[in-house]
Amino acid sequence: MKSKLLLLSFGLLASFAGASCSSSSSSSIAAPTVDGGADTGDGCAEPADDPAAICVRSVSGSLTDTDGKPLAGVTVSICGSVCFYAKTDANGAYTAAVNYNIVPTNFAALAHARPDYASLYQKLPATGGATIQLGPMRVPKYVGGVELPADGAPASSVSLGDVTLDVPANTAFDLDVEDIELATGHQLRVGPANLAQLPDFAVGMGAVALYGLGPFASAATVMGTASDPGGAKPQKVGVRLKNTAKLAANQKVEFFVLGVELLSTPPSAGTAVVVAKGTVSADGLTIATDPGEGISTISWLGVRKVN
Repeated sequence: MKSKLLLLSFGLLASFAGASCSSSSSSSIAAPTVDGGADTGDGCAEPADDPAAICVRSVSGSLTDTDGKPLAGVTVSICGSVCFYAKTDANGAYTAAVNYNIVPTNFAALAHARPDYASLYQKLPATGGATIQLGPMRVPKYVGGVELPADGAPASSVSLGDVTLDVPANTAFDLDVEDIELATGHQLRVGPANLAQLPDFAVGMGAVALYGLGPFASAATVMGTASDPGGAKPQKVGVRLKNTAKLAANQKVEFFVLGVELLSTPPSAGTAVVVAKGTVSADGLTIATDPGEGISTISWLGVRKVN
């Protein structure tokens, strides 16, 4: 298979990802032709670019909310250098036809659960054979929404539920394509996760708090100035959380996020990335990033103790 990034137009992506979570319809979207040549009808019959690639026929899984309610009609994409699509059925189940030679660990499933639920990446396993069965994805429902500061605004704080973001001056939020035309696309959204049923990326991280955040996969950057017109440098946004875990005062912690990069080496999508150090306040009420620390990507946010 000739590797090529499949670039989707916004209109095409929106037609997939904008599906209602209440729909009971189910469909699989055929795998795309990615080499620009004749379609053999079976990508697995084409030569593989990577010796580690294997023939994957399909990827299946399921999607529910944190209470176990199936989420129907949600687009799920299986993406790496190319993408394959399916929609969840009335039971929240999906099967995406792949029929290509791929390196599974370079791909991740993405539940496009916005605008009502947190989106989530789930990394494909290294082994699993031609038919890959993933475990269930459980996503929290967003609770409300608060507008983020306008690009280039003075320093300010935005709070919703347990989460406060301390946004430095001259920050811009680069939105993911799915959020650009949503009414809630530029809002901080928060969905508390169920710590008893952790998503795959958070298993083994020792999370004492975990939230699905929106706008999902948006990047905080430093806007260009007259003295530095380049801009687009990652901006560290401070975080304060209510200490719902009841950690001891002055306890040291680490903040981690869900990686969202599909084309990095190795891909971070579907993995936990430790991004900042923090401390519980002296009064024990809040958990905050330390001075000079912060997050640059809004996705999922977790906290773990440092012993």
